[in-house]
Amino acid sequence: MAIINSIRKRSGLAVLVISLAIAAFILTDLFGKLVQGGGPESMKVGSIQGESISYNEFNQRISFIEAQYGGALSEPQRVQLREQVWNDYIFEKVYQPQYDALGLTVTPREIREILQGDSLMRDPQSQIMRQLMQSFRDSTGKYDKSAIGRFWGSAPKAQKDQIRQGLRKERLQKKYSSLLEFSTYVTKAEAKRDYVNKNTKGDFKFLYVPYSTIADSTVQVTDAELDGYMRDHADEYKSKETRTIEYYALSIDPSPQDSTKFASDIREIAKDFAKSDKDSSFAVARSDDAQPFTFQDPTKLPKEIWKTVPTLAKGAVVGPLNQKNTYTIYKVSDVKEDTVYYANTAHILFKADTTMKQSEQDSVRNKANEILQKVLDNPDEFASLAKTYGSDGTKDQGGELGWANLNKYVKDFKEAIIKADKVGTISNLVKTQFGYHIVKIIHPASKKLYKVATIKKTLLPGKSTVDAAFKTSDKLVNESKTLEALRANAKKNPKLIKNTANKIQPNATNLGSYQGAREIIRWAFKDGTKVGDVFSQPVELSDQNVYIIAALTGATIEDELNLDANRDAIKVKVLQEKKKEMIVKKLEAAKGSTLEAIAKSYGPLAQVKTLSAVAYDNSSVQGAGFNPAAVGYAFGTKKGQRSQPVGDQTGVFMFETTKVTPAGEIKDYTKQQQELVNRTKNLARFFIDQALRELADINDKRYKFY
Repeated sequence: MAIINSIRKRSGLAVLVISLAIAAFILTDLFGKLVQGGGPESMKVGSIQGESISYNEFNQRISFIEAQYGGALSEPQRVQLREQVWNDYIFEKVYQPQYDALGLTVTPREIREILQGDSLMRDPQSQIMRQLMQSFRDSTGKYDKSAIGRFWGSAPKAQKDQIRQGLRKERLQKKYSSLLEFSTYVTKAEAKRDYVNKNTKGDFKFLYVPYSTIADSTVQVTDAELDGYMRDHADEYKSKETRTIEYYALSIDPSPQDSTKFASDIREIAKDFAKSDKDSSFAVARSDDAQPFTFQDPTKLPKEIWKTVPTLAKGAVVGPLNQKNTYTIYKVSDVKEDTVYYANTAHILFKADTTMKQSEQDSVRNKANEILQKVLDNPDEFASLAKTYGSDGTKDQGGELGWANLNKYVKDFKEAIIKADKVGTISNLVKTQFGYHIVKIIHPASKKLYKVATIKKTLLPGKSTVDAAFKTSDKLVNESKTLEALRANAKKNPKLIKNTANKIQPNATNLGSYQGAREIIRWAFKDGTKVGDVFSQPVELSDQNVYIIAALTGATIEDELNLDANRDAIKVKVLQEKKKEMIVKKLEAAKGSTLEAIAKSYGPLAQVKTLSAVAYDNSSVQGAGFNPAAVGYAFGTKKGQRSQPVGDQTGVFMFETTKVTPAGEIKDYTKQQQELVNRTKNLARFFIDQALRELADINDKRYKFY
């Protein structure tokens, strides 16, 4: 989007592609036949529909886009780019054949209409159109067709082709999605069944024994039982390719010497900033990242500015201000008048309105005057008095309303603030429709707008500090050739923080909370890396000021049945089954002709409850949670009969049916039919997409290369 803005501002000078997202999105047509696969299997980044994709082919697409940006992409941008290019392959090999088979096309006229025609053609969910609509706006904030027209007249042909192809893809996807949605049909019989399920109601009495009444520690579970359950439910527990990594983080914190030097440097920058007559370029050259440089009203300016100075004049410099080792310097480059007033105020509201008797209103006013006098006598007590006597949500903040556009306030309140031309408490109560206000002026009303240049710099460790951290972490790696040695040596250094990243996916980029750890993750999935291996070197994540020392502590193989990897989840299920057997057996042995008698015989942990007007399609039992099978058993129990004990998700149930009220007959099921159609429409695209991807047999091996 920044590139689009740059293009627009430079009139006819159009450079680079519109955006990383657009460029990646439309590359399919350009490269579809450029390079065909080849080479050994080890050089394949994956396959789709049985067609292999070579590393060279995939990387050429990546390199093409990087070239458009002069190669100046950050690692997170490269990760995003690789993901988008991979999705392009899926598009061309999975979706495009579907569009071709259905005869779906997008004409040049449609593209023109989307860009410069009827707004109904512009899809608000379109990624490309969102970027264009944000970048080409008129003074009211609406999409400016004339601006896009001017851009279109000067943009290079290659760039326009990229936008057209991107819009074409999105339009095809939209047409396909709409076709699926509008192909959805629900019969009247289905609508009637749905209506009956929702409107058939039952009243029941039930006995309930939660599984939680039996402590896990009292139930013996063997590995053989766990393994047997896993194999009986193999489809649920077939593993994906994952790795578990134990890692030690050594933070690279700035030293006292680093802090002293930085403080001196930032003070010098502030002095030079005050003297500079090119505020914006000075700030851009010295700030860690770009900051907005436009006229802003006081409500948009950082709060810390106003905490330091009572007023802002052109040329004023505020700072450096420190917040968590990030230092900020502000300079007011220009000031101009707006058409509305802004002020920073606080108040204490004593609520009173016309629904109150006059005597009650008088009492409120008298109390407000009493507190006003206390405020005038002791201005520093305003916040504490607001917390004690205030009657609106601001009292917890000491009555602070903060900076606001005064047009948001009612007339009497607004006028009172405008008339007060100095800092302090207004000496008279302000009466509004909400009651009586004691008003404190923190910054008087003003129409001023401010253009502020901002420099933000973060205190970072110096080279000698980084070098010392590297020596420490490198020494640890060299002395720790095994996992056991690493653990033992790490205990000797309290600065090392131990973490574990469990079941990492092959294409993951993060190691716990640390971003950009692909080097370690790629090593963990590399052929030859074994559980217990220690990575051969510390990895510096310089943008996060940390060194990572890693070891592989666990691995699961695709489609493997691995008990250790699933032990906790399987144990929960086996415990539940065994508890169910224990509870059912005890209930069957319990004596009694009523549920209450059976519960008494079972013991105090059995509960007897009632359910009223439960719908047939309900999946929960009130007071017991999600138990869909139990609801089914309840409706399957005839009136006057008692069900056998049945176990479900949270415990064991026995039901007695009090009554079942059938759904009333209706003549027309059109409404129910339409509701079902709408529900099915929303799911159609998701399930079709899921089915196409499963049938395509997508095999992603990018993690071996990136």
